[in-house]
Amino acid sequence: MEVIGDSVSPPAPPPPAPATAAPAPDPARYRRVQAYRLLTRLFVIAVDATAINLAFYVAYRSRYVLGLGGDVADENFVEYQDYIPVALGITALVLFFFYRRDLYNLARGTAWFDEVLSVAIGGSLGVALASWIVLLVRYPANSRLTFIFAWVAIVVLVALGRSLVRLLRLVARRRGLGIARVVVVGDNSAGRMIMQSIAAQPHLGYQVAGFLALTPGHDFGRFKRLGTIEDLPAVCELHGVDEVIIALPSVFHSEILGVRDHCQRDGLRFKLVPDLYEMSLNRVDLDAINGIPLLSVRETTLHGWNQLTKRALECSSRAAGSCCWRPSGSSSRR
Repeated sequence: MEVIGDSVSPPAPPPPAPATAAPAPDPARYRRVQAYRLLTRLFVIAVDATAINLAFYVAYRSRYVLGLGGDVADENFVEYQDYIPVALGITALVLFFFYRRDLYNLARGTAWFDEVLSVAIGGSLGVALASWIVLLVRYPANSRLTFIFAWVAIVVLVALGRSLVRLLRLVARRRGLGIARVVVVGDNSAGRMIMQSIAAQPHLGYQVAGFLALTPGHDFGRFKRLGTIEDLPAVCELHGVDEVIIALPSVFHSEILGVRDHCQRDGLRFKLVPDLYEMSLNRVDLDAINGIPLLSVRETTLHGWNQLTKRALECSSRAAGSCCWRPSGSSSRR
């Protein structure tokens, strides 16, 4: 404070603090996260492939050794070695249809029943298409009952394998593995409900780092206000964010697009608490946390493989019909 004559000048304001630069990205952490996701996906594929091959072996034993469905005549008996190419073909086809049904990229909130239903659909498509190919090329190992037993066993054993994977995933998350750190963008009722729901369901593998708002303000209970939307890049790097949940009202189009662009540029996953009727639902994947819908942009298109899958489904349906209604004639039942 400085005295000039009879007046007293106010104290000089402190110099402004230098702007804090955003921390540099950590490529090593990003690689670790990507490697964990890849290894997890490969492990699930290996479990599925093992279950499918075991299921086909069980189907073979049930038909040719135990004689389920009737005794097999000696001239119709086929060694398991002849069925190995069929088993490998069914494994490849079923895994392909599992992939097309996003069974290797499931949302964290996917229910067990929904997962098993997708397994049943993918298994039926793969087995039906394989049986149609076997009949088309007149391969000697073509017992229709074996294919039916194989489909049932595939659904049961893959469902058991998927249940084991869920259990192992839960144990890993309790030990801090596979946890996705989340930032919620939006200080409104939807954003607060999302944060409370995530905290109430730790088995989903989410951890709330905090939230961002349009304007500065106070924390929301145990959830920290990390800044405003402009601070998103620095917050994501500082807190090691893996996923961003956008809970802004739909009128803030520019802000939502800005958050989306940042996530796409930095390789972060993002989801929307949507205005459902303002978006084209055939271009998004729907997830939910405690009944609150979340949308993520679907990267696949409606061309190419989707058209091939449709054609395969049509051919499989025709093949399944021909297998069921094909007259046995004078040959013995297999």
